[in-house]
Amino acid sequence: KLTRGGATYAIRAGETKAAKTAADGQASQIELNGAPLEKQGRLFVPVRFFAGEANLDIQWDAEAKLVVLRDPVFE
Repeated sequence: KLTRGGATYAIRAGETKAAKTAADGQASQIELNGAPLEKQGRLFVPVRFFAGEANLDIQWDAEAKLVVLRDPVFE
């Protein structure tokens, strides 16, 4: 389970949907663009999921081969 801004997310390895409970108690399902992977006791989740929920801008830097996340205010 993850919590951000009063919302709680239940995410499971191998599943492409996450359960979200908003701060007001409203429950919904979120479709992930890939299934989270558990490796060596850690859960790896799709970056786009977190970027979207946090309202972050997401870009791929092909030269450096890395994902850049930033607040859209600083674009």
